[in-house]
Amino acid sequence: MGIVTVRLDPDRSQPYYFQLYRYLLQEIQSGGLTAGEKLPSKRALAQHLSISVNTVDTAYQMLVTEGYLRAADRSGFYVLPLAQLEPPSENPPSLAEPEAQEPAPPPFDCAAGSVDTTAFPFDTWARLSRGVMYRQPQLLHHGHPQGDLCLRQALCRYLHQFRGVRCAPEQVIVGAGMEYLLMVLCRLLPENILFAMEEPGYPKAAQAIRASGRQLVPIPLEEGGMSVRLLEQSGAQCAYLTPSHQFPTGAVMPAGRRGQLLQWAAAGPDRYLIEDDYDSEFRYSGRPIPALQGGDRHGRVIYCGTFSRSVAPSIRIAYLVLPAGLLPRYRQQFSLQSSTV
Repeated sequence: MGIVTVRLDPDRSQPYYFQLYRYLLQEIQSGGLTAGEKLPSKRALAQHLSISVNTVDTAYQMLVTEGYLRAADRSGFYVLPLAQLEPPSENPPSLAEPEAQEPAPPPFDCAAGSVDTTAFPFDTWARLSRGVMYRQPQLLHHGHPQGDLCLRQALCRYLHQFRGVRCAPEQVIVGAGMEYLLMVLCRLLPENILFAMEEPGYPKAAQAIRASGRQLVPIPLEEGGMSVRLLEQSGAQCAYLTPSHQFPTGAVMPAGRRGQLLQWAAAGPDRYLIEDDYDSEFRYSGRPIPALQGGDRHGRVIYCGTFSRSVAPSIRIAYLVLPAGLLPRYRQQFSLQSSTV
C-alpha cells in the first residue's frame, strides 16, 4: 500500500493515535485493507499526516497486539487474514439487568454498621501510618499467619487494660472481618456441633455460621440475657453471646447470668461460649464492664471483637482470642495460610 489518508480531528476527545487505530481497524474489517497488504512505514505515514512517528507506532502496535497486523523485522507491517468478524460497537453492550442507581443518602443514618466519618482523625492516621511504615518496612510482607506480632501484642495489652481479658499473643488470630473469622472458627469445632444464638440476635453472625454448614437454634432472651435453662434443653454445645452490649437491645448481662453460662460451658466436653464484645468501647455512663472471658477458668470462652466501630469498617480488622485447647487445631489447619490483614 502506498499511503493512508485519514482526517485526524484535533477537537475530538480521542488522541491522534486512537483515531488512527480506529480508522485502520475499520479498513481491515471492511476489506479496504486486505490480508497480506503492507502498510506504509511509520516514518512515511507520520510525515504524510503531519504527526509524530510515536503516534503511528502506537496505533500499529495496538493492531499487532489485537492480531490485525504482523510486524516483520526490517520489512514493515502486514495485514493478517481475518475470519468474518462484526466491527466493534462504539457503545458498550447493555446489561440484561441494568444496575440499580444508588439512592440518595438519607438525612439521618441509623444503620448499625455506620460510623461518623467527620470524627475520623485523618491527620493523626496519616502521620502514624507513615511513621510506622518507615520504621517497620517488614510490615509490607505477608507477615505471620495469625497476624503481625506487634499488632497481636498491642491487642493483648489493650484488651487486658480495658476489658479484663487474659491472653497471650499466641492466642490471638487477626482476620478480615468477623464473618471471616467465624467461618475459620467453625472449622476448628466438631462438625456435628449445634450452635445457639440469642433471639433476637446478630443476624450477620448467624449468616456466617450457617454459610459454614452448621446448624443454629435460637434461644430467647430473658431479663438477664440468654436463658440458661432453655440453652441446656436445646442440646447446643456452643452459644454465641453479646454480653457487654446485647445486639440489638443494648442490654448488659448481669454478673449472675455470666456465672451461670460459664458453669454451663464447663459442665460438658466441647462446650464453648463465643463472646462477641460488640460495641463494648462505647457507653453513656458507668464503669466499663469486664469481659466474660476474664472470668473463664476452664478455657471455654472464645473472645472476639473488631475495630469497625472504634476506627472504621473499611479497614476490615477483627480478632479472635482462642482458648489454649483450640490452638493445636488452628495451627494444624491454618499455619500455612497467609493472614488476611
